[in-house]
Amino acid sequence: ELLYTRYYVTTEGNAADKLVIEHALRFLDEFRPNFLLVHLRQVDAAGHKYGASSSEYQQAALRCDDYIRQLATSMDLKRSVLIIVSSHGHLDQGGHGGDEAEVLNTPFVMVGENVLSGNRDVVLQTDLAPTIATLLGAPVPSTAQGNARLDMLRTGSVDKAQKWVAMANQRVRIGNIYLYSIGQGPLSETIEGDMLVARSSLQVRNYESAYELARLAVEQTNQEMQLARHSRIQHERDRRA
Repeated sequence: ELLYTRYYVTTEGNAADKLVIEHALRFLDEFRPNFLLVHLRQVDAAGHKYGASSSEYQQAALRCDDYIRQLATSMDLKRSVLIIVSSHGHLDQGGHGGDEAEVLNTPFVMVGENVLSGNRDVVLQTDLAPTIATLLGAPVPSTAQGNARLDMLRTGSVDKAQKWVAMANQRVRIGNIYLYSIGQGPLSETIEGDMLVARSSLQVRNYESAYELARLAVEQTNQEMQLARHSRIQHERDRRA
């Protein structure tokens, strides 16, 4: 209900993607949106029908590459950020759904004035929503389990500390809810303590301390959630065995 305008197609293929790009370019010119999502579908359709090793798949990818170039050319990348992602890859014979590397690993590209150039480590799918929220100046989504990739963005010490403390607040909250929901108890008191000191450090403008403690709280919460998840899964497997 918060969308200003939208445009959908009911088919997939190059003709449909061409219509999507035409409307996306019009939206950029007429509305200057804070957030614009453009979904090109022909690569996925070609992968399902012909497979990733086919010429049809390659041609679909090249056409989408040209469409992305048109978007980038129409954007003011000194004021905006362009992010390119894909939900999954395809097998040579077509389709997806397994744990093959070419299915699980897809490109991630982000470009803009405040984006630090260079290659990075693996970006998780769960990192996308928090990162986009950070770029928009919006709160991290309440149920997000990924991290805002501030290491990819050019931020000052104050802004970085504020965003990490906000992210730590969100992560500690969801960590406690998650652990309780799977019967693994609350987070450790150390995490809660780091979180409280991070908030206090931010209030007295000790931004370096606030950043370090908030980052530590996020990392420890992620670790405890992962350990709790593995423990619960192992317990259920033992019972079935």
